[in-house]
Amino acid sequence: MLSRKQKKAYVKEEGARCPYCKSQELEAGKGEFDMGVAWLVVTCTACHKEWHEVFHLKTIHPLDEQGRPIFDEDD
Repeated sequence: MLSRKQKKAYVKEEGARCPYCKSQELEAGKGEFDMGVAWLVVTCTACHKEWHEVFHLKTIHPLDEQGRPIFDEDD
């Protein structure tokens, strides 16, 4: 089980290192989403632990005619 401190450190480092063994050997797996929340399975190939990264909807960007996002001053 991860402590709150370990979880906060992982988020602060933007998911750069395994929260268990600190390896950078991470693989993103299957992702899902539902009602403004998305999550994906992350696996550490060094220690073989797995966890979900959880993402919350923050904003949206409309797309231009070529499918590129249009950013505004709020972003």
